[in-house]
Amino acid sequence: MKEIKSIEEWKKQVNEYLNSLNHELQKDEKAKELYYGFDVIDGMLIKNPLILFVGINPGKGNGERHFEVKMESNRISYLDVFNTEVEDKYDYPLAKNTIKLLIGAGYAEDEIIKLLTKSCVKTNLYHVITDKEDDIKNIFGSISSINIKDYYDISSMFCVELIKLINPKIVIFEGKSAYNQIVVECYEEVNSWDENLGFGHFYDQSLDLHLIGYARTYSNINSIDNVASKLKEVLI
Repeated sequence: MKEIKSIEEWKKQVNEYLNSLNHELQKDEKAKELYYGFDVIDGMLIKNPLILFVGINPGKGNGERHFEVKMESNRISYLDVFNTEVEDKYDYPLAKNTIKLLIGAGYAEDEIIKLLTKSCVKTNLYHVITDKEDDIKNIFGSISSINIKDYYDISSMFCVELIKLINPKIVIFEGKSAYNQIVVECYEEVNSWDENLGFGHFYDQSLDLHLIGYARTYSNINSIDNVASKLKEVLI
């Protein structure tokens, strides 16, 4: 991979890489039954957001198998919680839990809407859309032309580079596996997860960056009150 010096270059490299994967997956009928395409940014990329949300991988949403690489969308989907027409059509429990988390950290509803609109970026560690996380291994594990370890490593590299390029104040990893992949494997911070409190936290002094991760049961945030308290603490 070439050195990434700008957001535009990041987009270019991610788009090229994912299109090459998509080309290989389209040749495999089993893979086509397990994935829907690729989504990279839920909303728009902005510089210097307050919060970067990093999920594990995108869910299937409305169930459309578009088999495309979609880099950005018009707005972060978490705002759909405040749109009853959309909310009734697509149940999005992680979005509802995220709003609950932000309320627990001290935000009012109007402040959350403003925050999500102007000061947040949402992405995933792995950009392939599936029904469940285990399908990632099933998809790439069956194709000889794709090394699954390379996919995990390159995806992690893209995530770390994105953090550096857009310079958030806080990264929230929406799942323990995503947190471990970046904080434990990339940062090599092996003791940052508190099992008693149910979340992980690491402060990167060089970037003035707080990295927080929580465990989930399906789309429900475990120990949400503890996570909200930590988020409120680092926001001060």
